[in-house]
Amino acid sequence: MSNRFDEEAAQWDSNPTTVESSNLFYKTICTKLPALSQGESKKQKALEIGCGTGLLSVQIAPQVQAYYAYDTSQGMIDVLKSKLPKLPHGTYLKPIKELLVDPASTSLDDQQFDYVFFHLTLHHIPDDSVDSTLKLLHDILAPGGQVLISDFEYSEESEFFHPKAKHHDVERHGIKRIDLEQDLKRAGFDRVSVEESFKLPKACEDGTTRDFPFLLGRGYKRV
Repeated sequence: MSNRFDEEAAQWDSNPTTVESSNLFYKTICTKLPALSQGESKKQKALEIGCGTGLLSVQIAPQVQAYYAYDTSQGMIDVLKSKLPKLPHGTYLKPIKELLVDPASTSLDDQQFDYVFFHLTLHHIPDDSVDSTLKLLHDILAPGGQVLISDFEYSEESEFFHPKAKHHDVERHGIKRIDLEQDLKRAGFDRVSVEESFKLPKACEDGTTRDFPFLLGRGYKRV
């Protein structure tokens, strides 16, 4: 998966749909976590898995004490690193090229996090790794912390979200609500909710433009 994303990294931010999906998720986050938009989260720490070029990361990082951004693509991480000098003074954003699988990874600096963000990444996770991935997200949260997962919803049309040439990188064409809810509960999350968060208009390979609904999966780590 990282090879294709390495090749696309330099042009990633020029794709208006990619930019718009991150902006819509950021707006959702601000609605669900008003402390972020109201400047009341400076003592909190956040982590993102599948950060890409940091389209979401650079919006949230200035509003928290520390932000750890993970991706398996070195190309994506390099683009994110190039953005760091433009961030507001005092912003702590740590880009990390790593497939994070161990809550004891040294890259975490023995930190636990108040928020974990996971955008357009779950549909790339193999079925036999979903449980361990969500358990990892649970384990790296501080008590009372929460995960916010954003991905497009499964439907009869969701296979059009990616062009056929990229289907080999996709484990599932969209996320089912009931599956995400059950997966989060099985990983140990409390107060689990799954709801539609926004619709993303996207030009498809067949020449049409479709509105793809996105789901927001949310869960808390018990105190």
